[in-house]
Amino acid sequence: MSARPPTVEEAETLDLPDGTPVIRQLRIVHSDNERPIEASVLIKGAHLYELQYRQTIETNSG
Repeated sequence: MSARPPTVEEAETLDLPDGTPVIRQLRIVHSDNERPIEASVLIKGAHLYELQYRQTIETNSG
């Protein structure tokens, strides 16, 4: 995940207001045996999205 100024093409395609950064998200989907089977790059106008993360932490007892 990263944020940066948009390219001219991205600003035009996404119809971004002047000065609006973009969020770049690289996503890799893995198969059941951990083999990568899909990769995508998503570019989003940062003014339209709020990112939320959830993480499960396993604890060892004993």
